[in-house]
Amino acid sequence: MKTLVLLVGLLAVASAEWIEIDWSQVRPIEEFDHYWARLPAEVQYLRQLLPERRITNGAQATPGQFPYQIALLSTFSAGTGLCGGTVLTNNFIMTAAHCVQNAFGGTAIMGAHNRNVNEATQQRIAFTSGGIHMHPNYTPTNIRNDIATVRLNSAMTFTARVQPARIPSAGLSLDGPVPCLDSDVPRMPARPLPLLSCSPATQS
Repeated sequence: MKTLVLLVGLLAVASAEWIEIDWSQVRPIEEFDHYWARLPAEVQYLRQLLPERRITNGAQATPGQFPYQIALLSTFSAGTGLCGGTVLTNNFIMTAAHCVQNAFGGTAIMGAHNRNVNEATQQRIAFTSGGIHMHPNYTPTNIRNDIATVRLNSAMTFTARVQPARIPSAGLSLDGPVPCLDSDVPRMPARPLPLLSCSPATQS
């Protein structure tokens, strides 16, 4: 029994091991050549038009305002790419397929407010290429079905700063503009946006 308790304790310490990150080697995913190489030639000019800020007219989020928001660091042969992600369960996160396609693995950072600071609220957990599952119909050239899940090597611990997203039911229907918030990773800026129903978006 004592041996079992000791093993459980060692596993807990191992899962809580801090992962050091050299932020000088991390770049937003859209700064990588492979991000643009997959896209049609007629949109390549957009690479020169990337804004300095990812969210226009945004404001810095308060600590813990978006406990489901994570920073995802994916390792490629050309370096480490930064993307956002969403907590689904204590073992799985959701992100864009283009953020993890051909990645060797990486690190998910949960509970961060300023990702460049070693905050006590942060949980950093590694993942491998075997834990990446992209939508089977993902099409890189036109960004259809651009979604993936990532299984972490160990479970995160839910806290006030780390919580799963509240996913709506499959039958939910939204009629007309609905207020919502858009959030992103760098230092968690956010802004209010109207969420449109699918019908007018499809027609436009």
